Amino acid sequence: MKDDIKIIGDRTESKYDPNLAERLNKEVEEKIRRERLEGKKTELKPKQESPVTEPEIITPNDDSWLIESDKYAIQLSKSLIPSATQAKQINDYTTNPDSFKPANYPNIFLIGQMLYHNSHQQKDKILKFLTESFQNNWIQTSSGILYKSNGKDEIIHNIKMPSEYKHLTDLISSDGEVVQADEEALKYLTGLKSLDEIKEIAQFLTSKNKTYISRFNKKPDSDTYRVAWFYTNSDRAYLDCDWDPGHLYPALGVRIVAKKIVGN
Repeated sequence: MKDDIKIIGDRTESKYDPNLAERLNKEVEEKIRRERLEGKKTELKPKQESPVTEPEIITPNDDSWLIESDKYAIQLSKSLIPSATQAKQINDYTTNPDSFKPANYPNIFLIGQMLYHNSHQQKDKILKFLTESFQNNWIQTSSGILYKSNGKDEIIHNIKMPSEYKHLTDLISSDGEVVQADEEALKYLTGLKSLDEIKEIAQFLTSKNKTYISRFNKKPDSDTYRVAWFYTNSDRAYLDCDWDPGHLYPALGVRIVAKKIVGN
């Protein structure tokens, strides 16, 4: 029967390889191992999620909250700067510029504006701290008004600091609830863009539904400086612009950095 076997196909002499089966098995096993390894790598690759952005981000630290927007980064101290005269608080800060700066009026309203448009969970804690601070204290700022015996009054921010700046305006008028005629002066005082926004943020910060202003009602006999404070009473937020600079009261502590905006 052996002689009847016919070889079909290649008639060239073949050599017997006793290790062929073992070598082929190893190659197959190596291929399977590589495929499994590649599969695991694919599974382990992090998923590319769409970025989630908020208008502001709030990060709590041991002594402060960090509030950020695309334009500003603000550190707000969790404790008030101790009671002192405005001049003493500012001198302490300029002597130690790494400390918290006494907030000026625009700083307070900028913080309020950023919180107002923020949905982060830390918002309620900060707002509670601010509201209670304004309810329980007359909060002194590093802003003030130089009431002029002649000409326009000066609203001064960061007074006696290297970053001091001022606006000329007519602030003198009657005390009472803020009205449209106050808009220009209050824009310079708060840094906001309209009377409606000023009232909205003041009421948001204080949980009061009225906003009042206190100021000189007539021209002084000589130029007179007064400190600007912010506080609340039973039913209103007070923009107080006529306090004697000799009083000793606490202030909010801040560190504020304006971010560089590409293209500006």
